[in-house]
Amino acid sequence: MKEKTHPSKEPIGSTEAIGWNAGQQVFVLISIALMLGAAVMAVIQWRHDPVKDLDSDDPEVRLVALDELAGEKSLRATQAIAAATADPVDRVAARALMLLGPRAEAEDIKKLTKAVTDKRPLVREAAVVALGQFRLRRLIDAKILFGVLKDPKEEAGTRAAAARSLARLNVWTALPELVEALKLGGREHKVIRERAAVAAQIILGCELKGLQSQDRQEYAIAVSQVHRASRSTPLRQSHQSHIARLEKQAAEEQQAASTIE
Repeated sequence: MKEKTHPSKEPIGSTEAIGWNAGQQVFVLISIALMLGAAVMAVIQWRHDPVKDLDSDDPEVRLVALDELAGEKSLRATQAIAAATADPVDRVAARALMLLGPRAEAEDIKKLTKAVTDKRPLVREAAVVALGQFRLRRLIDAKILFGVLKDPKEEAGTRAAAARSLARLNVWTALPELVEALKLGGREHKVIRERAAVAAQIILGCELKGLQSQDRQEYAIAVSQVHRASRSTPLRQSHQSHIARLEKQAAEEQQAASTIE
């Protein structure tokens, strides 16, 4: 007589059960490790303060901190960037000036103008560029940029940056200075002439193809046109005056018509 056979049940301590449990344990441990790692990173990021990083002895850390602060629109960030314009390392100070320009407050104008006369060329050029990006244009003394543009001892790149900033600020009185820059000879002044040509056209609000010409005569004619324009009333003001005259004439005609009726 055959004995009945029953499906064998895997004992609790079998190899298969142990393997399955071990796999679960590994998965749980990995999950816990990932969660702990994420928590640690969150704490590090929470404690990280780019303003404090500006006190680091490493210039690279300070540069990274400035780039992080550039994304913040708070007054605290702006003040920290303004303070960094006095950094002893030229590339850090220059970076701070470039970031400060578009967001600077009225009290920061002194920092920008002071940096224009810094001993370090990179800092001076950054300050000149920053002045052209300053929001409160009425506070800027254009004569500072005139001086940079005309200074024969200044770096060509910085003088060219002065011409660009004058164009950004749309300073009509800069035209005579730009004319002198257009007359500079020599290859070493090429970048200055090119920037001055672009600046003059932006301020005038028109294109002068002669300023891009390789023909000396055509170029000279274009320069003389800029010179004549510099001695006239700004086109924008003339346009506004013309509109005012038309409005006055229309009002007088309307008044005369109503009197006849």
